[in-house]
Amino acid sequence: MANENFTTYTETDALNRLTQTVPRSTFTGLDRGDTNILLWKDYGVGFFDDWVAGFKFELRITSMGNDGGRLLAGVVVVTDGLNDWLALRGASVDQLGVVVLTEAGDTNTEFELQLRESFAGGDEMVTLGTDFEVGTTYYCKFTKNGASASLFVYSDSDFLILIDSDTLVLDADHTFRYILVPQSSDFSANPALSGWVQNLDFQLGGWSGTIAGVTDPAAIAGVDVADIAAVKGVA
Repeated sequence: MANENFTTYTETDALNRLTQTVPRSTFTGLDRGDTNILLWKDYGVGFFDDWVAGFKFELRITSMGNDGGRLLAGVVVVTDGLNDWLALRGASVDQLGVVVLTEAGDTNTEFELQLRESFAGGDEMVTLGTDFEVGTTYYCKFTKNGASASLFVYSDSDFLILIDSDTLVLDADHTFRYILVPQSSDFSANPALSGWVQNLDFQLGGWSGTIAGVTDPAAIAGVDVADIAAVKGVA
C-alpha cells in the first residue's frame, strides 16, 4: 500500500495536542494523563489480521519529560475500539502497538520503545533493550504473524542497519479494526511527550511460499531478505 495520508484520519483531540500533514502525524505536549487523545482511522471489522511484511514508519521524539518507569503514549496502535490505552484495557478491548515509555535511570534525552498487547483486561509487553535518543529519527517495522508480533528498529531509511528488535508472544491471534497514530495513555498526569510519526506504510498478509533451508518459517517473519541467513530457523 502507499503511505498513509494523515489528513484523511479523524482527530479526537479536545486538548489540541495533534496536528497533521499528508505524510506526518505530530503530537505536541501529549501528557501521560491525557484522556482519549487520538488520531484514528476506521478500516472495518477484522481488516488488520496479519502483516508479515510489516508496518513501516519513521519516528522522532522531539522532547519529553521523565519521572521513571512510565508508559507515555502509543505511537502506532491497532485496536477494536476508540479510546486511550487505559480505557480500552479497562473495557477488555483488544489492542496491540508500539508505545513510548521511560525507565528509572533514564534522562529526558532518552526513551524506550515497547511492543505492547492488551487482552482481557491485562497487558503483555516486551521492551527493547536500547536507550533511544530524543531528536533522532528511527525507522521502525512492526509485524504480526498469527499470535506473534515483532518490532524492528533501524537507523537508516533503507531498513538495513538494525539497531534492535524483539518479539512478543500474543495471548491470541487477534484481528483489529482501527489504527491510532498516536493514542494517549491516561495512566496519570505527567510527563509530556512531543514528536511525530511519518511515512507510515503497511503491507497486510504475507507471502505463503517456502524457502529452501528454512526449518522454522515463523522465525523469519518480518526479517529483511538480506538478513534471513543469519536468523535462527534457517538450516
